Amino acid sequence: LGSLRGIRWPDAAFLQRATHFRLPFRARLRRMADGQRVIDDFAAAGIAVRRPVATLVAPGRTTPNASRLLRETLSLPLYPALTDHDQTRIIAAAQTILARLEPFDDA
Repeated sequence: LGSLRGIRWPDAAFLQRATHFRLPFRARLRRMADGQRVIDDFAAAGIAVRRPVATLVAPGRTTPNASRLLRETLSLPLYPALTDHDQTRIIAAAQTILARLEPFDDA
């Protein structure tokens, strides 16, 4: 999945610090609806992609960086009980779905 130009993955140090049950990634998603479309595409393939955080808790405050990260960050399932078949299915779906996304300007 590292060859997908439009996706930013966590660095290796982050992945080595603990056991993770979700693999967060950032995609260039300009609107919340764009992220929902990605979530829906994965759901159609039987894969539960989620937003790590559902909403921002900053009533009445403008938080542009937090808002951008909320919009751009999604997560794939990644846990010890995934079978080889499940892993292959998730990777294949990610390669297809995420390859359609617009790359970041610096990608």
